[in-house]
Amino acid sequence: MYSKIKGLLNKLILKIKFGSNVSFSGIPYFIVRTPIYVKSGKVMIGKNFSMKQHSYIAAVNGGKIKIGDNVAINRNCILVCHDTILIGDNCAIGPNTSFYDHDHKYGDNGIENGFKKSPIIIENNCWIGAGVTILRGTRIGEGSVIGAGTVLHGNIPPHSLVTANRELNIVPITSKKGRITDEK
Repeated sequence: MYSKIKGLLNKLILKIKFGSNVSFSGIPYFIVRTPIYVKSGKVMIGKNFSMKQHSYIAAVNGGKIKIGDNVAINRNCILVCHDTILIGDNCAIGPNTSFYDHDHKYGDNGIENGFKKSPIIIENNCWIGAGVTILRGTRIGEGSVIGAGTVLHGNIPPHSLVTANRELNIVPITSKKGRITDEK
């Protein structure tokens, strides 16, 4: 009975459409704070979807999120949509990944009211690594792999491996006299 009422609320009031075999881990978290927030937007989720604890999906101000079949979202992920976020079938999204299809407008006087918006499109069979940030106007081609910690903006061709330059830069700390500090 509870699941029927929840399903009716999701479809009529929250405008969330779920496919079959949708699962959320961390049920106590789900009850206390819903991981899907819709305000003047729409969320559609395909079959065999799973989302781990402390992840959050928000469609606001007319935003539309469509998640395909067989998609897994790991822990601590954030999808905030003011325009469009499309995630294709068979995609895996690593922990601590963020999707933002908008930026605050910025002008001569600093931050202004409103947002700059453009879609994020993740095609089928993509793997998004841990800690990736996907910015507005990004399209990731089919079968691509995005390495951990990458910040993305723009078009990624299909079947690409994308990593960020993570070269360590180690600089010794020096004293005012220009010598390495090694006081004991």
